[in-house]
Amino acid sequence: MTQLELFELAHEMWCGPGCTRTTACEFLHYPRVPSKPGLLRVTRPPYNRGNAHLFVVAGGDRYLPGIPQLHEVNLWDHLPGILARDGTDVDYTCWSRKGDTSAADVIRYCARDAVQWAAIWCGERQPSHQAFLEYLLLNASADDLCVPPLDLVHGNYRVYGRTLADIVRAMDKEGWGYDAVLALLSIVRLYLFQYTEKLDHVAGRGLCNGLRTVGGAWDAIMFHMMSGNTFGVGLGVASTMGAGPCRRSWLLDGGFGNATSMNLAKSLISVEGHDLHHPTGDDAAKQTAYRSFYLDIIGELTASGAPEPLVYFARAGFDFVPLGDRYRERRRSERFPLRPAVAVELREVFGDEPCDEWLEGRFRAATA
Repeated sequence: MTQLELFELAHEMWCGPGCTRTTACEFLHYPRVPSKPGLLRVTRPPYNRGNAHLFVVAGGDRYLPGIPQLHEVNLWDHLPGILARDGTDVDYTCWSRKGDTSAADVIRYCARDAVQWAAIWCGERQPSHQAFLEYLLLNASADDLCVPPLDLVHGNYRVYGRTLADIVRAMDKEGWGYDAVLALLSIVRLYLFQYTEKLDHVAGRGLCNGLRTVGGAWDAIMFHMMSGNTFGVGLGVASTMGAGPCRRSWLLDGGFGNATSMNLAKSLISVEGHDLHHPTGDDAAKQTAYRSFYLDIIGELTASGAPEPLVYFARAGFDFVPLGDRYRERRRSERFPLRPAVAVELREVFGDEPCDEWLEGRFRAATA
């Protein structure tokens, strides 16, 4: 099987054989339908449409209602061609840009990010769902290492000795039910998007920058949402927090808010300039659209009656960015030493060996 064949298989399992392969394809896009009001379960978020003019976020304070939430770029015109390329030269290269010298370091720091994310999203319930923590670690490591998606699926790529199949089986034992299938397909999609992004960047084609300059802000945001797997992570948050049955639209809007609030918060501490790809750049119109999309969707998510854990997940980027170590490290382009309490937590949660010699060897060969 090739990476492209895996992409086709995962897509068919998500959409079925009748997909039109247009921007209506929900595997690659988010053809959003506005939410209807429901029974309100939470208070209005602190940063909202009513007070946005009081704060400068992502370059401005303007909120513009009614911007169409529509795709202008069909990713079917781009992703299959990129995935058909030979990725040998980029496999297991390091993308953290923080001076990592071993695969073990990359995985260990991604484990730290995973427990910090879970602590913020899930509070006191954070340690109680092992499978979710391991899923988060797999999720984070796809950003910092260029892992071929087939290695993830075949079990060659392991973190702390655990494969994706191991983690999905643990989800099943924890009672995730069909959500475990969605989480599996969603993280495979994440690895496909991350691999595409890295292949294209090395080739100098610049798909992500092209989405920013040719497409609208909606296209750039959606690529970032898919490449961060906020939908799959949202499933884990809902499961961990006992949110009950959740509409698909709540999970999608919660994931949208999470990815967007993260980037909005990064703009407040000047981190976004250190990212390889930024959804808006210095385009004032797209910055306004970006803020406005977030404010509209967090407002609709709240008004639709979504459960509190998903509404908080949607705006939690404003808490994680200043509290977590990940983005403060990115701003300085270096790692912070692991604090003793964090190191103890990582050993208790994940174990002692972040990776095996096979992965370490691939890392050394790729970074030599």
